[in-house]
Amino acid sequence: MSLRLLADPEAAEIEHRKGVRRLLALVHRKTVRRMLRDWPRLGAMRMAYVALGGREDLEDECHLLVVETAVKAAPLAAVRTQGEFHAIADAIEPALSEAFTWAMDVADRILRQARAVRTLLEAPTPPAWLATQEDVREQLGFLIGQRPFSERSVDRLKQLPRYLAGAEARLRKLATGGLDKDQRRWRDVEPRWRRWVEFREAFPDSGGSAAVQREADAYRWMLEEFRVSVFAQELGTVGRVSGARLDDQWSRLRDVVRRDGLSISGYAGG
Repeated sequence: MSLRLLADPEAAEIEHRKGVRRLLALVHRKTVRRMLRDWPRLGAMRMAYVALGGREDLEDECHLLVVETAVKAAPLAAVRTQGEFHAIADAIEPALSEAFTWAMDVADRILRQARAVRTLLEAPTPPAWLATQEDVREQLGFLIGQRPFSERSVDRLKQLPRYLAGAEARLRKLATGGLDKDQRRWRDVEPRWRRWVEFREAFPDSGGSAAVQREADAYRWMLEEFRVSVFAQELGTVGRVSGARLDDQWSRLRDVVRRDGLSISGYAGG
């Protein structure tokens, strides 16, 4: 555990919630560890996780995800006393078994789908496919990241298998003569994707006020929905998405970044 002082109250509240969640995971560690030992696909998940470049401990990621699933709407950010903490710890204990089953199932589906994408990327292919493959490889890196489960909301995790399935569908379409279409569609995605990559390089997720993080998160996941709508329409999207809507969200993010100039410097967003 470490202590950080944050100037932005909302950002401090978000970090406080993460700290309470971490403590809950420690309290229920033995229970979740026992469930993990009996999970039949844990070995396959470990192999997939390592193959995808996972750097953090998979079991720790699973512990945090199980707790996140179990707490649901519990007000972790409002916990300030030992009594309040133990009340929530006791309240979620009966939900751990069901939360564990759901969490491990979605984590397994994410890892299996990501491994399918990685397998296609590693297969021998024509040189003309290189640009598409490099883009999907970069997309995969952002979707999985160093902490694929604990840094995303439960609602967002539900969508990750579909985003990964969209990347797989895009790669498979290349083999059926879809390169020209892919290149045309990529021209609509590329500038919107590149500005996101540049933003992330300027501001890691831990940086910025809560308002910046909130608007960046909205753009980030709209971008994944946009990719699905462009490259794998057959999978469907959650909500309405278009290039124009993405640009509007980018404008909102850029405005918040500029207003937050006292705590963030070096990026105004083009």
